Amino acid sequence: LSDITPFITHCSKPSTRYIKWLSNPTSRRETGLETSSVGCGIRLNCGIMSLIVDLLLMLIDVTYSILCAVVRTFLHPRLKSIDGELCLITGAGGVLGRLFALEFAKEGAHLILWDCNTAANEQTAQLARKLGVEVRTYTVDLSKRQSIYEAAGRVRAEVGDVSILVNNAGVVAGQRLLECPDELLERTLLVNCHALKEIQSLIPPLEPLYTAQQSMKAILGEQEMVCIPRIMYIPFIARA
Repeated sequence: LSDITPFITHCSKPSTRYIKWLSNPTSRRETGLETSSVGCGIRLNCGIMSLIVDLLLMLIDVTYSILCAVVRTFLHPRLKSIDGELCLITGAGGVLGRLFALEFAKEGAHLILWDCNTAANEQTAQLARKLGVEVRTYTVDLSKRQSIYEAAGRVRAEVGDVSILVNNAGVVAGQRLLECPDELLERTLLVNCHALKEIQSLIPPLEPLYTAQQSMKAILGEQEMVCIPRIMYIPFIARA
């Protein structure tokens, strides 16, 4: 192309000579233009094929997820037995943690209850013991790493290895309320309270008991993921 570059540069529009050169395959091969065009075409075809393969794989993945959800809806999976299993529940003194503890106790699992509120944790333990299972309570501050390490060491030494972990406890900032900066408190209220007021008409509020029961079904059925409410499966599939 070096032979015609000056000609193209100094012409305001293609001349008849240049058009004839472009229409001559021999001239294009001599300058390497045809080879370059073929290379571009190959790269373009490879890109299109890659896109098609990705789309097909995505469709297969989405179809498989939908079929699995349909099967689980109409054919309930066989639930496994957790009788005698050792289950550790964090945040057991709260409402949801207490419901989880009672659900696991009904299935015969022995409980290890962690919470920073000793009194509330003991109340949960008393309710679970009435169902005939062994329960041990530990006062643990999950915002402090050393407290977790110490409690974990005590559990291994006093009880044994845990086979089921329910990571129920939630920590917003890892600090006490009065120690949090104003900006963090405002953000927490906006995200946890105000935002839910905005989407309440779209997503109904969840009852703690329903949440615990649906989670238990997923655990016993060895289901890797559960979306509550079920409308939340839509954004999950869309993300895939």
